[in-house]
Amino acid sequence: MSNRIGLIGEKIGMTRIFDTNGNAMVVTVLKAGPCPIVQVKKKDKEGYNALKLAYKEIKEARIKRPNMGIFKKLKMKPHKILKEFKLDELNGHKLGDILNVEIFPQGSFVDVIGVTKGKGFQGVVKRWGFSGGPKTRGQSDRHRAAGSIGMCAWPSRVFKNKRMPGRMGHDKVTIHNLLVIRIDKEKNMILVKGSVPGIHENILLIRQSVKKKPMKVEMPGVKPQEEPKKEEAAKPVKEAKEAKAKIKDDKPAKHDKKEIHKGESKKESKK
Repeated sequence: MSNRIGLIGEKIGMTRIFDTNGNAMVVTVLKAGPCPIVQVKKKDKEGYNALKLAYKEIKEARIKRPNMGIFKKLKMKPHKILKEFKLDELNGHKLGDILNVEIFPQGSFVDVIGVTKGKGFQGVVKRWGFSGGPKTRGQSDRHRAAGSIGMCAWPSRVFKNKRMPGRMGHDKVTIHNLLVIRIDKEKNMILVKGSVPGIHENILLIRQSVKKKPMKVEMPGVKPQEEPKKEEAAKPVKEAKEAKAKIKDDKPAKHDKKEIHKGESKKESKK
């Protein structure tokens, strides 16, 4: 748990990239930071070490008044989201410092915390994967039913944690050990291998992995795709046009073919 620093971000969407060997890789694009430090908690005063980070600037009229006092002290624009990250050691972080995607280098592992998509009230087939009742003759309304949920004489009740219909989704979930494929410092983007919970623009907490340590060597074979130059892109087009022109020159014209056939027919008639 030591030094599990993190960032606040949001989910942009999913895409795929190709490495130098041509292998496709499914990645999720995350926008993370920049996150200013608005409060530093120390073990001497608060009883534990922590950093409170802010994310996503908003208008002053849209923020709660207690939170507005934090930003007025720092003479900073108000931010929508405030989250606290507990640390064993502060490692020199100070009030007003800004954290960005550089804390997650390429090849490191991260844990992403978010809220899953809400599905509403669902039955046992969708919620728990039940197979439903038999689909034979006479079964009119048992296809997606839960079936028996208990006994009448004893214990005359339904046991706790019985899998039944109910609300599905909208749960806080942590996805562990997502590999950082690429970072973009200018756009504050992180590309991680795999999927993360939630919908588009879902707020996420991105932290250093608990189970895996960062890789010292950068991820091999992954490079940003460069656009070809205009001259290089035009070469294959020119070569194709030249090849077509040569084929046309080699083929005889239509009138030449007719004259050849006529000459051959006259020779055959003379014979």
